[in-house]
Amino acid sequence: MKSIFTLACLYLATFSGFGQTVPNSGFEEWENRLLYTNPDGYVSTNTNLFFNGQSANVTKVNEAVTGSSSILLKTVKVGQDSIIGGLFLGSPGNMGISGGYPFTERPDSFGFYYKSNYSAMDTAFAVVFFKNKGKTIGVVQIRINELHSSFKRISVPVSYFDTIKPDTLAMFISSGNPDGNAQVGNFLQLDNLFFTNSSQQLPNNSFENWTDLNSAEPKDWFSSNTFITSDTGKSVVKSTDRKEGNYSALITTKEVNQGQNMGFLILGKIGQKDDPTDGLKINSNPKQLSFWYKYEPIGNDSAMVGVWINSYDKVGDSVKLLMEIIKPLGSSSVWKEMVLDIDYDDTLNPAEDIVIGFASSDLEFRPDSARIGSRMWVDMVNLTLYPLMITKLNSYNWKIWPVPCYGSLNIHQTNFPNEEVMTNIYNDQGRLEKTVLLKFDNGNAVLNLNEFSSGTYLIDVNYGKYIIQKRVVLLK
Repeated sequence: MKSIFTLACLYLATFSGFGQTVPNSGFEEWENRLLYTNPDGYVSTNTNLFFNGQSANVTKVNEAVTGSSSILLKTVKVGQDSIIGGLFLGSPGNMGISGGYPFTERPDSFGFYYKSNYSAMDTAFAVVFFKNKGKTIGVVQIRINELHSSFKRISVPVSYFDTIKPDTLAMFISSGNPDGNAQVGNFLQLDNLFFTNSSQQLPNNSFENWTDLNSAEPKDWFSSNTFITSDTGKSVVKSTDRKEGNYSALITTKEVNQGQNMGFLILGKIGQKDDPTDGLKINSNPKQLSFWYKYEPIGNDSAMVGVWINSYDKVGDSVKLLMEIIKPLGSSSVWKEMVLDIDYDDTLNPAEDIVIGFASSDLEFRPDSARIGSRMWVDMVNLTLYPLMITKLNSYNWKIWPVPCYGSLNIHQTNFPNEEVMTNIYNDQGRLEKTVLLKFDNGNAVLNLNEFSSGTYLIDVNYGKYIIQKRVVLLK
């Protein structure tokens, strides 16, 4: 039997902080994930919607004027915003659409067959730009704000500003007004895009061919592979160069569809406007984040690690950012441990969610310095939390005995019903040892710990709004 001194040391040690299991912290588990489906030859707003955890708003429809399918662009609601369905030929970015499709003729007009659902307050747009060496030499624009339940043909002449021939064309089609007033539910269905008096036509102009974008992704994590359309261009892949286990995550800065250079991996979600959310749910304030990494920058690039701590307003259904920490990381040709002190200890505004992110370039402070080819390996991510306050535990009116425990642990909780409650058992390193369904009868339950060896364990009992945690010393 352990001495009183040993038991006292174990008890005090548990109040310095305890580990929270980070899902897939060593990047050992990878899964093939369907990101979204796009029509061949085009970029769509499906990328951005998937990035925000939403369903596609540019989809294939098995109804057509020619062939067997057409395309549907629909305006949808995401949070408080209306997101238009957008189809692009070229690479959309902050400065417009760069690149495009090789095109050397001067057609008389542009048109298509369409169905639509619009009110007078909203308008669909289709715009084609004819360019020569990056300069726009011609444009055609079509506006639609009517209701048509069957396919209708429309064609509009091209306006040219120069007599020379184009070398490229770019295109943008939207289900609503991109400058505002886009109405949720409005849609534009298209088929058979065409140019008149031109032997050249748009690629896949009847939208017969679609491709699923699949990617091998680290389980529970979200990556910048969302923006990459080819397997050879994936920015996050599995690597056998690791600190521990079989694999690590390799993040490489790549050029993405929006014309930016990036490579990132995040435990959570990133919105277009807001700070990252939907990360790891935590029951106590975060104290420290540690991980191992290697970094091979190109030029003066630097990697980065980010931590975002959030709480949730259940009534207003909103997220409150409590703390943000973003730290650049320098070059390291060997595995190096990084310990990031978070030290969030505000007990009046407790943390409920933590987002952890890594990037192979500094996307926050120096995004213009992001260099294609910079590489970052990450492994063994660990999070340490502050212990729960005793007042918080007592507020749930629960009792636990005997302490220390010798095999069977009695639990009493007056708020729990007569049913099974999910209970997690963590070791003193914060690793999940077992999850059991604990049967409560009139607020009483017995947790069997006989299969575990002597040591300190965190018992985590979850039922609805009640989350109860208690450290127990087990002696065998």
